[in-house]
Amino acid sequence: MRLHENKLLFRQAIEFTAQEKQILTIYVEKDYWITYALYTIFKHEIGKEAIFKGGTALLKCHNLIQRFSEDIDLIVSRREGESNNQLTKQIKHRLSSVEWSIKID
Repeated sequence: MRLHENKLLFRQAIEFTAQEKQILTIYVEKDYWITYALYTIFKHEIGKEAIFKGGTALLKCHNLIQRFSEDIDLIVSRREGESNNQLTKQIKHRLSSVEWSIKID
């Protein structure tokens, strides 16, 4: 089960975690969605081609920074002959189960 699919349990877990960590619930929920997005990306084939970088990577992978990061920085190499538009569509399709917009630079 994905925790967010049970609204009551999800809300309770967010509130409990916020109390335990002494942070606002909004940050706990944002962190959940970032973690879920990363899970979604890296469980799919596109995750094999992605490099996770930036502040969120430093926090999530190495615990090197003590701030909350709200974005996910990824590098995904295009396949030979693949346009930026095609790559963008592929990434958005893979992330269709995560309901938020992604910005691709």
